[in-house]
Amino acid sequence: MEEYVREKILPAALDKPTNLRLLVALEDDRLVGCAAHRPEGLMRGSGELFLAMRLQLVAVGIEDQGRKGSDGTKFSDTLVKAALADILDIGLSRVITAIAARDNLRSIALCERNGLRSQVEFDAAHIRLTGNFVRE
Repeated sequence: MEEYVREKILPAALDKPTNLRLLVALEDDRLVGCAAHRPEGLMRGSGELFLAMRLQLVAVGIEDQGRKGSDGTKFSDTLVKAALADILDIGLSRVITAIAARDNLRSIALCERNGLRSQVEFDAAHIRLTGNFVRE
């Protein structure tokens, strides 16, 4: 994951113009996690295109995996909630998706806990999780 962030996400987030938004979590100048999202076009069954937002990445540093806040919330859930709030603040779409490897049960559980519950096949190795969100 670290290589993906360093080689793909960071250059894409710094590229101008970019449609990828990167959120970083720092603690005492140490990167503890990050999340990224971007718009994507999806097609309805009718063939009509519509705009959704893709939760592209949620990554927690190795030292901070499994970490919980003082209220018991998993740090990974806090990152997802921050990304979802940012997406809804931008206001381009209420439909949010993520792609997860079928065998990555932790990522799938993270998405499901945070409202991305509808699953469809993306390809042989991945599923797309989708949720329809409203601003709280």
